[in-house]
Amino acid sequence: MIWTIASLLAVLVLAWVWVTRGFFSAFLHLLCVLAAGAIAFAVYEPLTLLIMQNAPARGFFSILRDTAHGISLGMTFAISLAILRVVVDKAVPANLKFNDNIEYVGAGVCGLGTGIITVGMVLMALGLMRFGPSNPVQNLVFTEEGGGARGSVVRNTSPLRPYVDEWTAGVYSMLSNGTLATSEPLAKWHPAFHEMGSAMRTNFQGLSRNASGPDEFDVIQWYALGDIDRGGPLQQLMQDRWQNVNQRVIGLDNQEITDGYVAGVVVEFNASARETGGGARIVLGNAQVRLVAELGDTGVTRAFHPSAVISQADGEDPTLARFRFDSDETYIASVGGGAKSIMVFDFALPRAYRPIAIYVRGMRQALDREPDLTFTSPAQRDDAVTTFEYGGIELSELNDQYAADLETARGRERLDPEDFHLYVQPNLPGRLLIKKGTERGLIVEKGDNDRMYSIVGGVEQFTTGTLRGQFIDPSLRVGGFADSRDVRIVQVDVGRDSPLALNGEVFQNLSGNEAPMLVDQRGQLYPPVGYVCVEDANTYIAFTPGRPINDLSDLPFTVSRSRATQETRFIYRVSAGVQIVAMVAGDMIVARWEPGLEIESGRR
Repeated sequence: MIWTIASLLAVLVLAWVWVTRGFFSAFLHLLCVLAAGAIAFAVYEPLTLLIMQNAPARGFFSILRDTAHGISLGMTFAISLAILRVVVDKAVPANLKFNDNIEYVGAGVCGLGTGIITVGMVLMALGLMRFGPSNPVQNLVFTEEGGGARGSVVRNTSPLRPYVDEWTAGVYSMLSNGTLATSEPLAKWHPAFHEMGSAMRTNFQGLSRNASGPDEFDVIQWYALGDIDRGGPLQQLMQDRWQNVNQRVIGLDNQEITDGYVAGVVVEFNASARETGGGARIVLGNAQVRLVAELGDTGVTRAFHPSAVISQADGEDPTLARFRFDSDETYIASVGGGAKSIMVFDFALPRAYRPIAIYVRGMRQALDREPDLTFTSPAQRDDAVTTFEYGGIELSELNDQYAADLETARGRERLDPEDFHLYVQPNLPGRLLIKKGTERGLIVEKGDNDRMYSIVGGVEQFTTGTLRGQFIDPSLRVGGFADSRDVRIVQVDVGRDSPLALNGEVFQNLSGNEAPMLVDQRGQLYPPVGYVCVEDANTYIAFTPGRPINDLSDLPFTVSRSRATQETRFIYRVSAGVQIVAMVAGDMIVARWEPGLEIESGRR
């Protein structure tokens, strides 16, 4: 309500300002505003990509990840408008005068147009930033209709909404198919652009991420359940073997989709798509995933949101199961600590509509018009779900020339972790202690039932002497890295005296600088998400679950035998219940553990 009132006042103020300037000046300014908006939409996507690709993972400017969409649209509009005004003022320094009626009416109409577009652009730019689900404008809501339709995302039809962003997006969509037509019009790829910000901001408790980076996910394939062109009763296609309950799907226009088919898009997420907090999971709601589909070859497109998601149900088992978005504020979180996470989003589409693009938290990937797979029944789809590839590897296909074979047990006797250089523990190694208040660049949290603080993120360099030889009250102690019952912290000794040393034979023979990853018995990969390196003078600590270590050249230290003291461990987040059997880097095996080391569930 506040934003609606503020928008109305801003439009009226701008209209009045240009009424006082006269019709000709108001008309020229309206042309500048229209042109600036067109420029902003033209560069919106490439500029957003550029900003996000160069946004740092930490520090003050890491906020660019969450604000890149809004900055791209808003700043481009403002800068373009300023430049166009200077050019127009230089090119047309004089004014034209008309009779009073034309002056006031013409200036009023132009001023009103200027106000609507300017305020509309500002609202859309702010909406693409992280202001929470309902600010500045809540264009999408969850349907209030019952009867199995709960959870569907629909348009907000409140008469008290601002309207100006909706009108502005409509103007540019129309122009993109008309006067400003291009081969890839805004109307095709962004139907109802003003809804994008609200879709991105409808996140878990307003705290989870609202924007995806360009390299955080890949579309593997998409399938059609049912006949695309002829359609069929959707009630039958919405069934699955996991829930024997009918589900109805309401479209954005608040109308039930009854005749059509189901399009399922298989998306593989990288570890960089995870949240940055202690849970470090991928958390998504159905509003944050948006499919654009085209009606045949007409160029007419509509947006749709998923009715269900198929994802891993258990961290130790990569088998997928299907979960419905059948209640308000339903969010699906990834499980386990694997490098890859598969999610399959099911969309109910009217017949003859074919997917052309999917948006995940605002980031677009194009889709082929023809499906990779076609199923005639939900049972067929459910059977195929268990066969989807899960980004694992086959150790037999890798080079084991320099692999270290390490025993974890002899007979029934379990060997000491120091013998096989792998530790299942969240605690900081080497009697390191950090006092709360001195953690600086590290982010620490303490649960209600925790005795000590845990590191949930961040990177910092300390003087080694300040972390040893001191007594710290347990209630003020930062004891280690955050783990959970289903994701455990595993530390691997990669220091100079370890057979897994980062300066060992394997890494000297790699073609690149790939960081070593752990492998479980099913071939799932676990990238390093942090490190602890202790030297005589300095100690380096990092824990970045949302930004795994991929390139060893990015480390702030090197493992070397020339240093008097150096202890180095890589930190991994591993799914509880699996067995770690190997470490690999690039196409080479660094080590094999025999028997595989079982990662037991945590205490939480």
